[in-house]
Amino acid sequence: MEVDPRAVHARRIFSKVGRVYAIASSKGGVGKTTLACLLSLLLARRGLRVGLMDLDFTNASTHLVLGVDAERAGVEEGEGVKPLEVAGLKLATPVLFTRGRPFALRGNSATDAMLELIISHEWGALDAMVLDLPPGAKDELLEAISLGAKPLVVTTQDYLSVSSVRRLLQLLKEEKVAWAGVLENMAHSGEPALLEEAASLGFTHLGLIPYDEELRGSVGSPEKLLSTRAALALEKLAAKILGVPRV
Repeated sequence: MEVDPRAVHARRIFSKVGRVYAIASSKGGVGKTTLACLLSLLLARRGLRVGLMDLDFTNASTHLVLGVDAERAGVEEGEGVKPLEVAGLKLATPVLFTRGRPFALRGNSATDAMLELIISHEWGALDAMVLDLPPGAKDELLEAISLGAKPLVVTTQDYLSVSSVRRLLQLLKEEKVAWAGVLENMAHSGEPALLEEAASLGFTHLGLIPYDEELRGSVGSPEKLLSTRAALALEKLAAKILGVPRV
């Protein structure tokens, strides 16, 4: 089978980072992007060198959560494209190139674009990389895992989201994924909905992030985001996340 040299290069980049987290969800609207940004900010606040990569080419929005006008930012190049610097972390987003225009991808084009975005950036030395993936069990998730990323699956506790994420976790098990973490976001109950199920599949239930009505008003300000209840809850789970086996 022919080996894609871009995938080899991307895996080499990830192997130098060590901790690469693929933030995934089985459906949209569960707060995946917000948690990807919060985790990146919290790791940076701990003194880690962090890269955040938005791989949702159809609906990239990490720049909006972080308050970055990526549509107007210029593309700066050295040995590669330089990520945007924001709140102590490095951000790569397709919006730098699409300028907010619709960018629908089909079939292998999504994986191709993902690999190009990874290898085209000049990351420098990083301690952690966070990938914000599009929702669903798409090629981007499986490709990220094949490159060495550890999936953190985000769900809410509502019936549709829980039912959907069960199927995603089963898929990860069938794909022989060695480790996956589950985060229940916007939790309205202190009782985990997927604790036993995650354990039965050999995956790690990381914990609950409570519903935070102030979170919406904090979008666009890293400083405000870090002061929310959601950030406090995620900070308490950071030790578990950092304890994930390295690539």
